[in-house]
Parts: sequence; structure tokens; C-alpha cells
Amino acid sequence: MTWPRLRGRGPAIRRSATWVLAGLLAVLLPPAHAHASPTLHVQVEQALRETGTPGAVWATVDRDGRIHADAAGLRHAPSAARMRVDDKVHVGSVTKTLIATGLLQLASAGRVDLDAPLVRYLPGLVLRNPSPATPVRVRHLLDHTAGLDDMRLWQLFSTRATPDSPLSDAFTRDPSVLALRSRPGARASYSNMGYTLAAMVIESVTGERYEDWLDRELLRPLGMTDSTFHFRTQTRSPSLDTPDVDARVIPSLHDADPRLAWGHLDIHTPAPALPVYLRPAGQFTTTARDLAVFARFLLGDGRVDGRLLVRTDLLRAMGNATTTQAARAGLQAGYALGLRRRDRHGVVGLCHDGSVVGFHAMLCLFPEARGGGRAFVTVQNVDGDGVDTARFDALLIRALDIPFPPPVPAQAAPADVRAWEGYYVPAPNRFAAFAYLDYIFDRSHLSWDGAAFRLAPLQGPVRTLSPAGGRRLVAHDRRTPSHVLMIDADDGRLLGDGMRTWRRVDVRTHGLVAASLVFGLAGLLWFLVVVPVRALVGRERLRAPGVAAAWLLAAPAPAFLLQSYVQLGDRTVASLALYAATAALPALMAWQAWRSLRHRDGLARGRVSLVAALAVLQWCAVLIAWDMLPFALWR
Repeated sequence: MTWPRLRGRGPAIRRSATWVLAGLLAVLLPPAHAHASPTLHVQVEQALRETGTPGAVWATVDRDGRIHADAAGLRHAPSAARMRVDDKVHVGSVTKTLIATGLLQLASAGRVDLDAPLVRYLPGLVLRNPSPATPVRVRHLLDHTAGLDDMRLWQLFSTRATPDSPLSDAFTRDPSVLALRSRPGARASYSNMGYTLAAMVIESVTGERYEDWLDRELLRPLGMTDSTFHFRTQTRSPSLDTPDVDARVIPSLHDADPRLAWGHLDIHTPAPALPVYLRPAGQFTTTARDLAVFARFLLGDGRVDGRLLVRTDLLRAMGNATTTQAARAGLQAGYALGLRRRDRHGVVGLCHDGSVVGFHAMLCLFPEARGGGRAFVTVQNVDGDGVDTARFDALLIRALDIPFPPPVPAQAAPADVRAWEGYYVPAPNRFAAFAYLDYIFDRSHLSWDGAAFRLAPLQGPVRTLSPAGGRRLVAHDRRTPSHVLMIDADDGRLLGDGMRTWRRVDVRTHGLVAASLVFGLAGLLWFLVVVPVRALVGRERLRAPGVAAAWLLAAPAPAFLLQSYVQLGDRTVASLALYAATAALPALMAWQAWRSLRHRDGLARGRVSLVAALAVLQWCAVLIAWDMLPFALWR
């Protein structure tokens, strides 16, 4: 009935309608510049290309507890198969956070006392503890403060390990691995062995394999239906096998999962998952969504559908170190109950990273973020070494919009600031078998420039450490105190960052040990290169035991190139040849010294060869003192 009134007014109505429509579009559509910022998926794709990473899966937990999962890149590089959001992945040491949560679950039920001596649950275990008045407690295993070595090569790289090997096999073969290197509870030192012992506690208390119990009692209540602690490997087929691994060391097909993405040694070389002796420290198969479900649980109150799984106070204690020297000195950074307080990319969270052959993973919680707790998980299917994995973490942190904490205000330096200058070495170092190498090559120099400390490692960039109150220090790229200066009755002046401790060493002693290495290598090069070259030009006779010793050391190299990396900790032709060559080195060099002294043949009547032989012999003496000679990879 309104049509008569509209006659003759069509153009005005059309113009009005145009303006109304334009207004609606302006409200409903984002401004043009909003498209200038790429989506997280596009950013991850770009990061994959620029870091040389085949693929990745990730998930976020927002402040409302909603989970958003995604995937990008390749699940298997040679076939160009695309990564899917529900693909399963290995997460390496992130497994430790789940193992710790399982023990916290038992503690919540009153079945495990975290502060009880470990011997209560593992009475047959014999620890070589130089501080018997301070026993190893269950909590120490979960805090990496038991004083244990990290691992030996044979515990990780061996064809003898099977998915069903008893956990005790990681220790009964060589009981010396249970020697403690620091007072229990005092210093954090990362230990895969410690978490294997933690799983043995679970087995002792529950009476069943830790994989079975945790799958049923932890994963099932959480709804993590695509996850398992049991060993899983990729589906084997001729087109997917990697040439670097002998088919005989790959488990049978009953362990294969067609949904499991392939790990990669580099962007082109796939690597199948393999069983290890220390499997509780890094054997867990999951999806990004399942791992985000676990992260959401850790952010909560410990209840699932009204059922208490883990006490809230125990969940809140994760990542809050309390027993170490660094914690008692006021440093909050550290590791506790399966999580590490981590200050990176401008934010502070509770995290755990993980690396296993072919995969790198990160889980991070931000329970104290303003506006509500948030979390992210990310897994790349490539070895983390040499890859900028931190770039993926930074992308997810920005996507979660986590507020930055205020920086540490400037503080006055300690009154005795100059007394802390000097050279520092790990105390203890991470791998006992390589303590000698870390003593020489992992040393750092601490100096004061009038405003801040400069920490200059032999390898790596220089770090600036500014005073942060008391003896605490803050690195230039951190928002909270990252280091602390300490004094120990036995080791003197120490520097700690919550995860590692360094002790100051006498510069002369350290210099002598380093000089011993330099002279020893120079002596070997004389016999390996110079003497043979002189013999070729007819100026030296080659009847030199030193030449035989030097070339024997080089002889195993081709054998190592022909064997798989999986056999690195086994007794193989290559490792036995290396052991024999290093065992013969002192005897052959002693013979060379005697020959040069007695017969005085060769250059300058044998004096240079005598000096070279003595240089190698003194180095051999140092190596024997450090238990590095003969060199056995299987120990």
C-alpha cells in the first residue's frame, strides 16, 4: 500500500540504500590494513621454509580453556605427504612432565611420599652416594637434583634395547652409572636416568608396567585418546625406509602406527622411532590436541569431571624450585616436579622442551598471565640441533597475546663484585663421560666492566649480566633474574642459573690442563702428518712406533661412517677398533720415546720425535686420570 508514495523517488532511494549498504559493510568487514598481518598458519609455513624444517603441529589453549590445533608442512619429506592436524608425533623429554604428573597423582592418593628416601620404593637399588647423610629422595628425581649423571651413549644409542626391556636394564649392565656427582638436592643437573628411576618407582608402587598404569590412570581420565606411553614407530614400507638405519634394528610392525608422522634427521632424511633403555625419559606418542588437553589440565585445579586427580598444591609447585643452592639464594628460575620456569621472548612461563631422534617439541604454560592462564604446544618433525626452533615458540607466544612482565629495575652491584671474576666450569657437567672435554671447552670467563658482568663462554655469544638485587643477576635478554652468585664450603665461588651450576677454577690449573691437550695433539700431528711426509721425500725412515699409533687412531673413522648412528653405544667393529687404538697409544708412544732416545735416528738425531712422543705421553697420563683412556663408547 505504500507504492504510490514511492513513485518518482527511485534515485533518492537507491542513493540512500547505497549509503546504508556501505555503512553496513564498513561495520561488518575488517579494514583493509588488517590483511597486512599474516595468519599464524602462514607465519608457521614461512618459518618452516626459512628454518629448513619439514613440518610442524601445534595447539594453543586460550584464556577460556578453548583449544585450537593446526598443522603445516610435510609429515614425510621424500613422499611430500602433508602434515595433518591429527597426526601423531613423538615429543621427547616432554614425556618427563607426564611422568612427574603420574607420580604427583600417586602422591595425591597417599601412595607415594615425595620426600621419602628413594630406597623405600627401590630397595635393591645401590647408589654410590658420597654424602650418605643426605639420601636421594623421590622429589630429587623429579627436580633433576639427585646428583645423577644424565645418560651414557649405550643407554640411548643401542640395538639391544627393545620396547619390552625391563627398566632396570638401564642400570644393571654397568652399576657405575649410579654414582652421584653432587649432594642430593643441592644442584640441578639434567638427568634422563633420574626419570627412568622415577618410572621404576611407579612400577614398584603399582605392581605393573608404568606404560600400562599411566595410559589407564592418567591419559584415559584426561581424555587423551590419541596418546600412549607404549612404544610406537612409523609404518614401514620399502618407499619409506631410511637408508641410515639397518632394517634389523627397526621393531616389528606390531609397534607401527600409520598416523605417526616421520621424524627427520634433516629436511630430506626421514628417521624411524627406535626403542631405548631410558624410555620413560622420552618415549611418548601424542597429538597436538591431546598435548594441549594435558596443558589445560595443568592450568586447572587437578580435577577431572569432579574427580581429584592431582592435588592443586602439587600442580602449583611444578616449576617452582625450592631445595637447590640457587633457590635458597633467591633465584626463582629453576626446575621442579617436571616443569622449568622459563624466561624467553619477553614472557615467563612454566615449560618443558623435548628432543628425540627426528623430533623437537615444546610445552609452555602461562598460569600467571593477566586475563587468564594460557598455554601452547608445538612439535617439529626434525632434529632440533641447528634449527631455529625458538622461532616457533615466539610465534605462538605472540598469538596468545601474553602480557610482558615489567623488566627488573636497576640494582646496586654486590660489594665484593671483583672477587667473582675468573674462569668457571660446569659443576657438575651434564655427561660424566665427557667431564674432561667440558672442563676444557665448556669454560666461561666472568668479568666486571664497571656496570655489569660479562659472561664470555669459550663457545657461544657473550652475555651481559646486570645486578638484580643481592647476588642475583639478570641477563640482557631476560625479564627476571636469571643467574645468582653463591659460595659453597667445598667448591668455593659458584655461578648458577637454576638448571646448571659453574664453579670458579684456578686459571693456572685450567691452563695446564688445556696446554696438555695442545701439546698432545701437536705430538700426534707430528707422527700423523710430518713424519710420513718426510719419509715420502726420503728424509726420514718410517720405522716409527709413533706413526703407527697416530694412524691407528685414525683407522676406525671409516668403520664409524659405515655403521648406523643407532649403534653408537654398542660394541661394534668401529668402537672396538677405537678402544684398541686408544689402549695401545701409551705403549706405542713409550716405545717411540725409548727408540728415539736410544737410537737417535731421524730429524736432529731423533730429538723432535722424542719431544713429540713425550708430549703425547703426558697427555695420555692426563686422559687416564680423567678416565678417558682407553676410550670406550659403550661405557
